[in-house]
Amino acid sequence: MSRRMTQKRLKEYGYCKKLNSTRDGEGHRAAAYEKAIPIKAQIWQKIDARLIAMYGAKSSRILNMLYDGDIEIKKGDGICYKSTDKPDYRVVATYPYDIKFYELEEI
Repeated sequence: MSRRMTQKRLKEYGYCKKLNSTRDGEGHRAAAYEKAIPIKAQIWQKIDARLIAMYGAKSSRILNMLYDGDIEIKKGDGICYKSTDKPDYRVVATYPYDIKFYELEEI
């Protein structure tokens, strides 16, 4: 029996596939992303003991995301949460449950 996501909680966000990392003139690594593709997902902020143990002070910049679509989202890909064309969060963890669960970190 598979689980279903509540349709009224889904919102449209942008998904940006990560391209190869590049280096700028000073040698700093910068991630490059493809153009944003619209996806419907549920994103929320939840701070619990597990997140605090894993991320410490950064736990306030972590979001959770549920996505049940056809696009394969991988670790390192970008999500446009506040903006529409440029990713402001990146996927740091994936959990393959019935509905795909992701943890996002602010870039």
